[in-house]
Amino acid sequence: TELVPRAASLFPVSGSRGQDCANITWAVASASCFTAGDLLRVRNSVQELHKFKPQELAALAWAMATTSQVEPDIFAAFEKVGTDVLRKGSGFEVATLAWAFAKVAVPSPSIMKLVNDRLLRVADFDTRGMANAVWAIAAVDMARVDALEAVAHRVRREPNSLDHVESTTLLVSFVRAQFVQPDLMGLLGVGAVVSQSGPQHLANTVWAFAKAGLVDDALFSKIADRLQDCTEAMEAQHVCNVLWAFVTVGQPLGGLTEPLLGRIESMLPDMIATDVQAAAWGLTCGQLVSNSMRSAIFAVLHKKSPGDFEVVGQRQIGQWLALEADDESSIPEAWRRWMVEASRPSDSVRPSSTQFILQRAIQKLLPIPLQDTPVFSEILLGGLWLVDVAFPELRTAVEIDGDQHYARELGTMKKRELGSMGLKRRHLQRLEWVVIRVDVADIERHKTTQSRNKFLQQEVIAPLEVQAKALGRM
Repeated sequence: TELVPRAASLFPVSGSRGQDCANITWAVASASCFTAGDLLRVRNSVQELHKFKPQELAALAWAMATTSQVEPDIFAAFEKVGTDVLRKGSGFEVATLAWAFAKVAVPSPSIMKLVNDRLLRVADFDTRGMANAVWAIAAVDMARVDALEAVAHRVRREPNSLDHVESTTLLVSFVRAQFVQPDLMGLLGVGAVVSQSGPQHLANTVWAFAKAGLVDDALFSKIADRLQDCTEAMEAQHVCNVLWAFVTVGQPLGGLTEPLLGRIESMLPDMIATDVQAAAWGLTCGQLVSNSMRSAIFAVLHKKSPGDFEVVGQRQIGQWLALEADDESSIPEAWRRWMVEASRPSDSVRPSSTQFILQRAIQKLLPIPLQDTPVFSEILLGGLWLVDVAFPELRTAVEIDGDQHYARELGTMKKRELGSMGLKRRHLQRLEWVVIRVDVADIERHKTTQSRNKFLQQEVIAPLEVQAKALGRM
């Protein structure tokens, strides 16, 4: 912290060679002592970027991103010359420049196209560069399937060439790019969970599996065992990601339960909104809310209003309040007002084709006494839950169970209900609603209208009639 700034000050802020500018900026960024003078040196070098060698340009971009100096004009200059300079660069240099753009959230189509094109020649990259390149194109949502396929082929061919950091990076990146192939996930999961893996990498691994809708009992159990003794070293985001992942795929926390929940409770007062929502939702989804935890979350919600959360977070907190609040008076005033506003009807949600077909068929099959009963497709029930078809007067919901409602067990691909579906069912039952569940595969098996109507008569209309009679509607 003393030597690096002193050495950097010996070089002029203008007229430095590309190599000197790149090396100095890299050094001060690595030592976390970047100054206004260093920024001026970079600015003065912008006009000479076309003379930089690929290594120098990549190092300079990396340094700027590492210091979180988001200077639009500088990154615009990087983009202008980057594709030309890096066409002859190594895979590592291409990945480094791409990483810099993704790190500062500057989505450069020309740079990312170059990365995708170069990944088709995946042998040009070492394993770290390959992982960073995939992370970059996935982070800015510009990953191409052909590039990801090339990387996947190399991973399958050389699974032992990746270290745990690279395995975890690829896992997360493939999931973000919605490129989920179970066998590939399994290979990367094995590589991600080794003796050198730290809490962050273990947390990211289970998050990636749960986000992809996959669960590996042995892998999750191994991670839970590894994390038991290091929860105190975990950051809030990683603690919440672990909780979310386990409850999402219905995997028991086992011996990790007590240390993980203790860590969450101790960190709650200082958590940012996204971590609060993840913790609250995960705890209630897993039915892990103790009295002390409930009090801690209420204390946070008295300080954080709905405006502090994004839309998804507001809904998750609302779900927590709906299930955990003893009565309406215990809910903070700002959240009470939000729940009233959210419960008002909205036409912003559109049904899928399957939901629309189901709704129309049910309307035609309903007995005459029920014809006036409102039917809504994909209604946002109470502002908290999406149900496929709702009969408010009958307090009945029809749910179409598709693949998105289940996780799959790695290997057997056996279905396992997502935690969110169990949470929705608990809330509906608390509201004294009846839930009729129909598997979408059963609906699609019936190709003719006559066959489908016969199936719906038995599986949907008959239970509706039973409920209608119980409520005195027939």
